[in-house]
Amino acid sequence: GFIKDNASRLSLKTFSEDSRSLFTTYNKNIEEKTVVLSLTQYFVTIAGVDSLDSKYGKEEITTDSSGTKHVLIGPFPTKDAAMEVVTALKLIYPDKVLEVIVR
Repeated sequence: GFIKDNASRLSLKTFSEDSRSLFTTYNKNIEEKTVVLSLTQYFVTIAGVDSLDSKYGKEEITTDSSGTKHVLIGPFPTKDAAMEVVTALKLIYPDKVLEVIVR
């Protein structure tokens, strides 16, 4: 997780519990939303190309230790959305390795 030490984790938990308690005590006839937002983002990587059509999203180009260029595309909100891009790119680059990664 983002919070490394126990004291900070405890402080965040206390804040969360206290804020919910205050919300329910002083806000009558208002419901708290219980939707949990995900911080998970999905990216597509393709090895051995210099760049792609920008219609797939923001590109980041990296080079691995063996000198192979990789294009990172994303972020995508769901794995399914990233997989749609993988499917489309496999038609264009059938011999390239495409992967979905999580950051």
